[in-house]
Amino acid sequence: MKRVLFPTDFSENSNDALEYLLAMSKGQVINLKIIHVADPSKNIRDTPFSTIELINNLTSKSERALRKLVQSIENENDTIKIETEVFIGSPVLKIPECAQLFSPDLIVLGNKGENYSISDKILGITSLTLSDEADYPVLLVPKGYKFEGIFNALYPTNLDYSNPYILWKSMNAIAPHKPVIRCLHVRTKLDPQISEQEAFAKYMVDHSPSIQTIFHTEEEGDTEENLIDFAENYECQLIIMHKTKRSFLGKLFSKSLTQKMRRHVNLPLLIMNIKT
Repeated sequence: MKRVLFPTDFSENSNDALEYLLAMSKGQVINLKIIHVADPSKNIRDTPFSTIELINNLTSKSERALRKLVQSIENENDTIKIETEVFIGSPVLKIPECAQLFSPDLIVLGNKGENYSISDKILGITSLTLSDEADYPVLLVPKGYKFEGIFNALYPTNLDYSNPYILWKSMNAIAPHKPVIRCLHVRTKLDPQISEQEAFAKYMVDHSPSIQTIFHTEEEGDTEENLIDFAENYECQLIIMHKTKRSFLGKLFSKSLTQKMRRHVNLPLLIMNIKT
């Protein structure tokens, strides 16, 4: 049974991400854990209550909201086993702690929250974030994005021979969906000879877990624009990225560019945090 962790702040984007997850998982048997982290530090100055009363109020309010959310899910989904939990503290600390205990196959998040971006916390703004510490795929869903299938997936590659393994883990995370994988390499001045690139392209196609894998190359340019334009031109429904120092992201993406992708791309991003 697939284990999915869904942190929510009850924002509109979180609700959109949940709808995407439910549509993507329709007909599947999954164990879904929904958590909410209530941070009393955001309210403590504006409340007449003591700290204990504040925490109790936040917990009760969060539990009521989670029960309402679960009821709406169970009314339309009978194959999803749901558990919920409320944490008190900082999301940047509590979400990774929960992930370590739950060991999910996939974490699903809205790209932006109501008062802060949970995904920013998750994806590496600090050294304590989940993407830097845990081997769990993280799926970011843009606000307002509706699931209509996953038929084409873009996978940027920096000619790393561990890429087929990353793709295999990616396909497990989004199973049973089996998109065409479009591997994209943006050429740089540090690239190996063309013959080596061609050998790698053949290796990727031969070892990819996808039924159909197509290798593409583009000349060096603005990386963000290259990815967004490519995804649009080939009607991709998902972008898969491998976040590691040795990967395409590590070599070509600065933190600011990674943040730009999360802010500007209008497609779900599957961030693979697998260490190779």
